[in-house]
Amino acid sequence: VPGLKNFGTIDPLHVKRVVVAEDGNSPVSINLALSNIEVLGFSNTKVLEASFDQTKYITKLKFVVPDIKILSDYEGKGRVLTLPLNGNGKAQMDIKNLTANVICKLKRRDEYGMKFTDIQKVRMDIDVGGFHINLENLFNGQEVLEQTANNLFNDNWKELFEALRPSITATIQTVLEDRYKKLFAYIPATYFIEDLE
Repeated sequence: VPGLKNFGTIDPLHVKRVVVAEDGNSPVSINLALSNIEVLGFSNTKVLEASFDQTKYITKLKFVVPDIKILSDYEGKGRVLTLPLNGNGKAQMDIKNLTANVICKLKRRDEYGMKFTDIQKVRMDIDVGGFHINLENLFNGQEVLEQTANNLFNDNWKELFEALRPSITATIQTVLEDRYKKLFAYIPATYFIEDLE
């Protein structure tokens, strides 16, 4: 976005650190810290639905991202299904057809003779059509065990994703909320909403 210096790029999207912590009675109990994250694919986003409620100042969006690739460093400990995990190294995740439903609560602000809408709150639900993960150096270089573990994750990707869904959703929501707030605070709302009263 020209002139918006603290926004950065959307594709690739760079995130410094994300922590995924799922401790509980589910088949997945894992603490995974991702750092130096690069997310590729958001430039192919397709908006399926968009609406704005003039009285409540609520925007609803539904969009799909066909292919997302996430590259990062990782540190992980825990258990997935019956497999104990303890490792650190490079991680790659591929997500197919990520569909997001987003609701934004906005607040009107008039400044410099223009209308702005500042974001007050964001809520998001996501679903995916496919999820593939590869973690290197899971068992201190024991490649056969590492490959077995990655195969187990990917053969059971739906269960793995369901267990990680709250953390993944919260992470995406936090990152997008940060970017949305900067964007909406900088660009007048009439650029997005033609008939804003």
